[in-house]
Amino acid sequence: MPATHLGQIDLYSPGAQTIIDATSGISLTRLRTMPAAAAYDLNAHPAIGSTITHLNSTLTLRKISLRTQEGEMVDCAYDYANSAELSNPNTDPGGGSGEITGAGAESYSLDISLEAVSVLRWGFRKYAIARDDKRVLAAMLQLGPIDADGNQLRRFLSGDTDAELIADKIEDGKVSLLSPVYVWKVRRTGASWNITNPIGKIGTPPGPVPTLPGGGNWLFMGATASGLVNRAAEMELTWQSSIADDTWDADFYS
Repeated sequence: MPATHLGQIDLYSPGAQTIIDATSGISLTRLRTMPAAAAYDLNAHPAIGSTITHLNSTLTLRKISLRTQEGEMVDCAYDYANSAELSNPNTDPGGGSGEITGAGAESYSLDISLEAVSVLRWGFRKYAIARDDKRVLAAMLQLGPIDADGNQLRRFLSGDTDAELIADKIEDGKVSLLSPVYVWKVRRTGASWNITNPIGKIGTPPGPVPTLPGGGNWLFMGATASGLVNRAAEMELTWQSSIADDTWDADFYS
C-alpha cells in the first residue's frame, strides 16, 4: 500500500494505529518525533479540524498531544476520527489538546477549540470601516436589518464596498463565525500556595508556550490549588489566548 503524507506525517509507516469499530467508526493515531524548538510552533502541526483520507474514509484531526523527552525532543501524537465519531460540526466543532510534560515538578498542556465571534468583530478587524458605517452595521445586527416600517437600515450606509459586504452577511443571517482559541495550562507539584501572577492581566505564560497565529497575546485567567495544610500545593495556572487574530485590550487588561 503506498504511503500517504501530510507534511512529514506518514500514515502507513510504523507507529500508526488504526482502530475500526462498528459504533464509533474509524480512528487513527499517528506518531511523530521532532525537535522541541519546532514542536512548540503551532504552524509545525496540522490544523485542528483539518481532514485526511485513510482507508477510503475522511478523518478529522481531533487532538494533538505533545510530550517532551530527554535530549530536547518531543513525541507528537495526532488523533484522527471519521464522521461516525463526530458530532454536528455546526453546533459542536470540537477542538484538541496537547499535553507537554517536562522533567521536574512542572508540566504544560495546550487546549485548542473553536468559539463563536461576531461578524462585526471579524469585519472591523479585517476592513477599515468608517465610524458612521460601524453604527449602522451594529444597529442591523442588534435590531435586525429592517426597521419597524419595513425599510432597510443599510440605506444609511455610505456606500463603502466593505461595509456593504458585512451588511450582506448580516442580511443572510451570517452573524457569527468560528475562530480558534488556545488555552495554556501550567501544572506544578510541590508549589507554594502563593499566586504571583495578577489575575485578569495580559502576560506571557511560563514554559515552552507556542507563538499564537495572527500575533495574539495571552491573558492570565486564574489558578486552582489543592493540598494538605502546611504542605506544598498542587497548582494549575491557566492562560487564554485572544481570539480572531485580535489582542486582549491593554486598556482593560494591563
